Amino acid sequence: MGRRTIQVEWKVVWCQQFFTGVGRHFFEVRQTNQQTIQIPADTTTRLLQLVHRQLDQKEKIIEEKRQAIRDSNDSTEVSSWLDRTQWIRHLEGQDKATIAKLINSAREEELELQYVEKSLERLVEKARQTILQKKISTFVLHRIQNFHAGKDSHKPFHVNLGIETIERYQRVWSKLLIYVFRTAESDTRLYQLTEDQRQRITDMQLAIDRAIQYKEEDLEEAEEELINGELDWCCLQLGIALLDHQLDHDEYESAVIF
Repeated sequence: MGRRTIQVEWKVVWCQQFFTGVGRHFFEVRQTNQQTIQIPADTTTRLLQLVHRQLDQKEKIIEEKRQAIRDSNDSTEVSSWLDRTQWIRHLEGQDKATIAKLINSAREEELELQYVEKSLERLVEKARQTILQKKISTFVLHRIQNFHAGKDSHKPFHVNLGIETIERYQRVWSKLLIYVFRTAESDTRLYQLTEDQRQRITDMQLAIDRAIQYKEEDLEEAEEELINGELDWCCLQLGIALLDHQLDHDEYESAVIF
């Protein structure tokens, strides 16, 4: 008998397996239709233009949302901390970048604000030295330490702190005072000044003007101390006035809360 050769026809198929290892099997699956749909050139151009316009519009909206602080009831857009502080409501419509710059340190051309910073620095150091030199009693220190009016704390006010800690506390007050001076006459209406607060701001501005006026003169040390002392006293009174703010409606009526 002659030997007969059997020809096996081969074809390419698409297969899939559900697991690997012993007993695995390949199952033939239908091949995806890969026919290319021809789109007229003018239609393609119009689609591309439409896509680009939509992308531009979305980018514009995203940028506007990024720059403007807006109110939102969507809990996915506002963190729990922002919801608790109500900053979104308080700063609605304000430009974030502009608001953030209001607490920056005094610039080179902002001479008045530089005097505010220097006055606060002298005031903090004077208060610290007064306590360290035992010029006030321990009973007063207990009263200062307590946050509730008319009550004493169980421990006295502590000022024997590191320089970095003192500077960190001082920066907070410096930012507050600079923020108030930059916004007191603005149209933002982020807070409401009391009559006493307005008067204290005016007093300090007058003291700063006098200090600037005598800056170029050759003053005696006693005269310079007198001018700085007046400015520092006004700075102290302004700080007290800012804290002494009765809140009747909204906590953000106070400039201290920002």
